[in-house]
Amino acid sequence: MGLQTFTDPDQVLITGPVVIQQDLSQPTTGKPSLTVNGILAALGAVLQGSSTPAASIPTPTGAGVTIATGNVINRVAPSGACTAAILAAGTVNGQIAVVTNESTVVANTITFSTTLATGLILTDATPDAHVIKASSGAIFAWFTSLNAGAGAWVRVGPFGG
Repeated sequence: MGLQTFTDPDQVLITGPVVIQQDLSQPTTGKPSLTVNGILAALGAVLQGSSTPAASIPTPTGAGVTIATGNVINRVAPSGACTAAILAAGTVNGQIAVVTNESTVVANTITFSTTLATGLILTDATPDAHVIKASSGAIFAWFTSLNAGAGAWVRVGPFGG
């Protein structure tokens, strides 16, 4: 484990496992935040820095497959089109899950169920809101107050493709 400081007193580099704790009852001079690997998160949010290892990227196909959300970056390489897919439930309010479709075959899309109780993704009127095309991805945020308190994912951004 190492510690490196920068000229900016608010920056520090720590290598190795880190636990950050702040007494939120104490006044702060600004909005507490933390940047991990270039991702800015408000203090109190769960930060996960993991990604699906290359050797274990799932290659699902067909209907009703469940996409894991245990990592920040959840890599999937469908071997065929995935329909009525389910995004696994989040574990804490504000959790972020990035789902990447690493297939290069145009037809190998991931289409999530449009039924909230099944797919756990809040529906909107945007065309293809529930589709992740090949060689692209989407960013989702988990909110426990949605779906009658059962929680739901909200797509907060696509990327690629």
